[in-house]
Amino acid sequence: MDIYILNDKFDMVDIIDDYKYLMWDMAFYKSGFFEMRADIRHLTALTTGRYVYRNDSNYTGRIDTVAIDGQIVTISGRFLESLLDFRVDALGRTHTDPVETAMINILRDNSEGNRAIQGLEIKAGLGRGATGTFTAFGKSIAEYFYELAEAYDLSFNVKYNQDAKSMTFNVIDGIDRTQFQTVNSWCIFSRDFDNVMDEYFEMNTDYANFAYVFGENSASVIIDKSRSGERREIFVDASDLRREEGMSEAVYTALLRQRGYEKLAEAGRFETVGFTVTKDHSMPFGLGDIVTYKQPNLNKTYDLRVTEIREIHEKGNIKRNIVLGKNKPGVVQTIRKGAM
Repeated sequence: MDIYILNDKFDMVDIIDDYKYLMWDMAFYKSGFFEMRADIRHLTALTTGRYVYRNDSNYTGRIDTVAIDGQIVTISGRFLESLLDFRVDALGRTHTDPVETAMINILRDNSEGNRAIQGLEIKAGLGRGATGTFTAFGKSIAEYFYELAEAYDLSFNVKYNQDAKSMTFNVIDGIDRTQFQTVNSWCIFSRDFDNVMDEYFEMNTDYANFAYVFGENSASVIIDKSRSGERREIFVDASDLRREEGMSEAVYTALLRQRGYEKLAEAGRFETVGFTVTKDHSMPFGLGDIVTYKQPNLNKTYDLRVTEIREIHEKGNIKRNIVLGKNKPGVVQTIRKGAM
């Protein structure tokens, strides 16, 4: 696999096929990142280059750090999605739309004129996701979009287009590859199939399902997702959401409800699975796909989203660590470093 080093105009400055190490960490609920180590003879390209491109990946790295240790140069950084961290919503417009449409409109609002992100194309979406009232005021666009990802399971990527030398913003939701659907090919992970090793499994029992949301001037709403079961309450301070001049009470109430849904999503119950994929695994899957996982100790089956894929390329070998479900910090690091 070749690694292409591109400058800030997306012109190629080097092709590296003799790298010593490559870590490529793709994530659904946060910006992914990479690290690569190469021989010192690539130093000029790595210090003048801006981007790291693989033609077999939907993700492209942006070089943030260059370090030299003897005859080895190490570069690292985040993927192109992190460019949206460089724009904050300073306008505070509200959008009552499906989630995908709201994301596209918020990004357009904050990347016009001299705020445009060079080379980024924003195309019309498919109107996916629940309809709500959204505002990212005061937050970076990436931060807010990942909050929406947690709440609605719709994430995004910024894909580099090699032929056009441009980038495209895309909302992504993955493919259903669970065992009982009949549209797409299945993907089942289980020790019974000898396709996983070094498993880590966790499920939480500490969660919330009922929110009291308070805005400015004593405005408040209640969000009840307890479904008449055990109620677990939280308090949500949404006083940062301002009722701007001309904003109706209905729109402001919808903003408060939206904040409540987002906070309950953060505090919801979850299962998290981490493991290393064995070389014998041949079923197709990608980031964001929903797959089936069989937990042999509990004798239970879970349908979970692929929320992180970490590839490690070293000495001619490839190791893939996978996280399914809500991506708790450090799950990938928890997986034991078994030999592949």
